[in-house]
Amino acid sequence: MFDLRRTGFLLGACLLIRVVGCGSSVDIPDLVEVSGIVTLDGQPLPGATVYFIPKLQFAPAAGTDQPRLIEESAGLTDEQGHFRLRGIHKESGWGAMVGDHRVLIRKRVMKDGSAVPTGDVDLAILETSMKELLPAIYSDEQQTTLSAQVPTEGLVLNFDLQSKGK
Repeated sequence: MFDLRRTGFLLGACLLIRVVGCGSSVDIPDLVEVSGIVTLDGQPLPGATVYFIPKLQFAPAAGTDQPRLIEESAGLTDEQGHFRLRGIHKESGWGAMVGDHRVLIRKRVMKDGSAVPTGDVDLAILETSMKELLPAIYSDEQQTTLSAQVPTEGLVLNFDLQSKGK
């Protein structure tokens, strides 16, 4: 389903960047390298999206009272299940913020089982036409049991998922 809260947060973050503009005092956080492998029932899981969502939603920049963007990160798994995270803001680059994260892993297909189309598509129609293949304990923002602590030196982390969601 279309997640209005996530969309609202992302739109708000984009608006904050737009309003503040270049040369502002908003601190875009440093990211550290995060990668790993996702498997499902012991087999690589290609075409899944891995999301790292910082548990801390807003924080001042270090040593100031200025606002600091909270950076979510995401990465797509390849045929071997390997992923590498990238910040959602194009200026951010590769990696994830240091600290505690909720982790979501989603594998979506169209309701008929075909691959999700790419390119110029109507997102509202697309959201209602997809289904999630993974159990909610991995793929739902409210129910996920996955988490990660990202240290300052970065992280290599494997996720061994079970189709029965155990």
